[in-house]
Amino acid sequence: MYTVETLYNENIGYEDFLMTHKYSMVYYTLKYIKMMAAIIKDCEYCVIIVKEKDKIIGSLPLIIKLNEVYGNVINSLPFFGSIGGIIVDQNLKKGEIKEVFKLLLAQFYSLEKKYDCISSNIICPPLLENEYEYDFINYSYKEKRLAQILFLPDNNNDARDCLFYNFFSDSLRRNIRKAEKSNIEVREVSSWADIESFYDIHCENMHAINGKQKPKRLFEYIYNNFDYRKDYRILLAIKNNEIISGLLLLYFNNFVEYYTPAIKLAYRNLQPNCILIYKSILDAIDDGYKYYNFGGTWETQNSLYNFKKKWGTKDIEYQYIVKLNRDIKYFQKIPKESFNKEYPFFYILPFDKLIE
Repeated sequence: MYTVETLYNENIGYEDFLMTHKYSMVYYTLKYIKMMAAIIKDCEYCVIIVKEKDKIIGSLPLIIKLNEVYGNVINSLPFFGSIGGIIVDQNLKKGEIKEVFKLLLAQFYSLEKKYDCISSNIICPPLLENEYEYDFINYSYKEKRLAQILFLPDNNNDARDCLFYNFFSDSLRRNIRKAEKSNIEVREVSSWADIESFYDIHCENMHAINGKQKPKRLFEYIYNNFDYRKDYRILLAIKNNEIISGLLLLYFNNFVEYYTPAIKLAYRNLQPNCILIYKSILDAIDDGYKYYNFGGTWETQNSLYNFKKKWGTKDIEYQYIVKLNRDIKYFQKIPKESFNKEYPFFYILPFDKLIE
């Protein structure tokens, strides 16, 4: 007999369920979900779970953006690089998986109806082989995305050489050697001032490419609420007592998340970012992690794709599954600039569908 419940606060049973799942990521944790809701504001969040007796066997996290102007929106999950969707107990049989999916999705769409959401989006988790179960959804659009994930070698005496010569490209090996010869010091952040300096570099990078920077309150929240080394780390590259590059990493279960890199443009030729990534990968192997997630890459981001590929990443396809609950003309009447203003960090629908 299966039962469906919703979680709003951190729960030992839920954390235990996540830790037993090979492919669960930090995005599923209530710590991360609560952070997203706090940063985005005007949100409600929960994790839908299915239990068999007292054991959790499936989950689906979500955040609802409340909006009185155009209507509410539900995502699993919003924000840069976040993954959502369903994960289930890996010991379940195919028929049991289908039943758990049905229950989770039924509750998801019950909440969608309760909040009269104009749109919903479920981001399917990479590496899971049961994504076909999402065919239970009466969706409007499916969009393919690409994750680039490095499958880390086992921690043994050959791990460093295995990485360097079997995974990394020739050009990357040269970049790492160049950084090592440039007298660049690598250290951890030691104060909030360090993080502010790192954040300033991140903003500089985003401004240079006309990109959208992560809000400063994200870094403040992580600093005040996450456990250093257990949940996150920030590595810094120092040259002549100046911070010239930084890398924010998130950790959970078997995954390391390449969450926010930053590099001073004037020092790009020294490749300080490469030495930070290299050290973080070696540390991940030493600590027993299995996957180093470089995150999603758009089809148009050729340079970024090639940079990640140099590290020996594998291309893993995953999907956005979008369901519209209004006619497409409803969305076409919303000014494009209003989507970012009213629904920051949420995915509503493919922008090319807004063309009348």
